[in-house]
Amino acid sequence: MLVTIALAGCKNTPEEQAPDDLFNEEGVRMIDEDDAYLQESIRITENNLPIFISQFEENKDPDRWFMAKLELHEGEYEEHIWIEILDLDGKTSKGLLANEPFSFERLKYLDTVYFNIYKAEDIIITKGDSIIFGNYLENLLLQNYP
Repeated sequence: MLVTIALAGCKNTPEEQAPDDLFNEEGVRMIDEDDAYLQESIRITENNLPIFISQFEENKDPDRWFMAKLELHEGEYEEHIWIEILDLDGKTSKGLLANEPFSFERLKYLDTVYFNIYKAEDIIITKGDSIIFGNYLENLLLQNYP
């Protein structure tokens, strides 16, 4: 099964821009659910989730943003989409959709969603325009691009 993956959206330098054919113009890539890079991103995320949660709970910096990529479903469609985290409470964590879904009709950008943070496939902490933690899947894809 193919799933939709969206870019994180933050780039530190022009050299870190994705190759033109790695993602479409909306920053979306279709990827198999059993893709090795996605599975590796999930493994790395699981290992780093305690640090991420701790950083979120201790955060006092209004310029730091916390996001998690999770698999969401709407009807027959599924997407792996970024959620800006508002509250972390295990299975009932709360956030906002951080990008426009590619194929969903009901869920839209900035809609509130509830999710299980322990099912995160990737995580990101940003400060300003820079990613300071996470973004594992995109990094794996860019490092291994032929």
